[in-house]
Amino acid sequence: MGRRRERTGTLSHKSKSCSIRRPLSKETHECFTPNPVIPRAEYNGTQRKILLNGQQCTPLHVGCRMSDRFRKDGEGTCPACGSHFPYMMIHNGFNDSAFAYCDSCGGAALLDVYGAPKGISLTFGPIPEEIETRLAACPCGGHFRSAATPRCPSCHAPLDAKAVASFIEANAPGAKKGWKWQRSWNGIYCVVVAKPPVENPWLTTWA
Repeated sequence: MGRRRERTGTLSHKSKSCSIRRPLSKETHECFTPNPVIPRAEYNGTQRKILLNGQQCTPLHVGCRMSDRFRKDGEGTCPACGSHFPYMMIHNGFNDSAFAYCDSCGGAALLDVYGAPKGISLTFGPIPEEIETRLAACPCGGHFRSAATPRCPSCHAPLDAKAVASFIEANAPGAKKGWKWQRSWNGIYCVVVAKPPVENPWLTTWA
């Protein structure tokens, strides 16, 4: 009897190319939905089940969804002081999250879109301004704001969304295929600088 051939190939899933990595069994295959800013080898965890060629598959996790881990996606340079810092990119659509930055240190907060308190609606991007008062303070003492930006961890200067395109696109594997940084802090991506994000910092009570 001849050897069983492994199935290989790609297909389109929600406009993202999804590749079969290896067979897990005769019935199921492991696949992942590529994020253009994260090298394939650095994916970890799991996110959600999808159907691939009629079979249920688990795409590898693209985002963060943890407050005690930090994945280095590249090294940035502060335009103001020239210091270097590691950063992590989060695609909030894949990660099912909304985000905010601290107005003091520039640290990031990630909020589970589907786990928000009753009556609060979140989308995959910056938080609405009206829920800022429902979030606890940042560990540094600042406040998470919808309009705040990441900051340099050395001089604390706000990072310009257009200026950071130079190192984000240089470090992003997908840039070779035409991917471009959004050049705004209001898009679906957020950038976590130097330290892990704070996860779901909801106040238990509010006025």
